[in-house]
Amino acid sequence: MARVYIQELGGARRVDRCVTLGTPHRGTYNSYWLNSRVGSELRPDSPLLARLQASRAGARDVGFLSLVAGSDNLIVPRVFASHEREVHVPDVGHVSMVFSPRVLRIIGDYLATSQATSAEREPACAV
Repeated sequence: MARVYIQELGGARRVDRCVTLGTPHRGTYNSYWLNSRVGSELRPDSPLLARLQASRAGARDVGFLSLVAGSDNLIVPRVFASHEREVHVPDVGHVSMVFSPRVLRIIGDYLATSQATSAEREPACAV
């Protein structure tokens, strides 16, 4: 959702950094178990993911940080959660990332750095 907003709906004008937690940037094999639109969009070979890969240049000024859980059993394989800049957080599962003090520190440190390129941008997008 965040990447669609940033890369395809003009969000790059307002966002300078985006943090994702356990996001299947390159899909997940578990999505083949979901017989739904979301399931088909999260497949590694989906048109949505191909479109997002192709539209990345439209948001070249946005910094992406991808946090990858070391014990993620939903994003299979875990390498599919990686994006441009990634941090692997060992001993944390997919759902427990939002409760992890270590993950919150990583996000806080990343968002506290000065990267804004214009005054009208929002400070960050966390998903």
